[in-house]
Amino acid sequence: MPVYMYASLDDPFALSGTQALGINATGQIVGSYLNAGGNHGFLYSSGTYTILDDPLANQGTVASGVNAAGMIVGSYSVNTYGHGFIYNPSTLTYTTLDDPLGTNGTAATAINNLGQVVGWIQDANLVFQAFLYNPNGGTYTALNYPGARGRTEAYGINDAGQVVGWYIDSSFNEHGFLYSNGNY
Repeated sequence: MPVYMYASLDDPFALSGTQALGINATGQIVGSYLNAGGNHGFLYSSGTYTILDDPLANQGTVASGVNAAGMIVGSYSVNTYGHGFIYNPSTLTYTTLDDPLGTNGTAATAINNLGQVVGWIQDANLVFQAFLYNPNGGTYTALNYPGARGRTEAYGINDAGQVVGWYIDSSFNEHGFLYSNGNY
């Protein structure tokens, strides 16, 4: 029987909790923590926590995914409106990702080694839709599961472009999905 080791990750700046949300092959971990100043994103690498706060945020930052190059995606809030971001550790810059359909918010949740990003948006009708962002051309593709009732969200993408997430059906049951080569 295999033996498993668990390690608790508690950001030293957290007052009431730490959430680890993404990890890459080199062991870099991203997530968020909460303190009196609100939500803050973090990168945990080689035993060190680095705060990731998008400079445009006034209501918090969450880091959700990290690829092998250390590119980090997540979301930040301005006046309760969410925006996705990509953080480039080489240039120390944040780039906002706002899907044009996301009139009520965009959240980036994962990034692969090709720089493709997935996440979800909330549109003008308050419907949640998954998206795929392609950095070559800066295009957004809606990934809405056929027959979903008002909610499809994407949370992972591999280097083959396969996307995983979940949706709600017409009976309000939740289901996972795999999107691969244009098919669900």
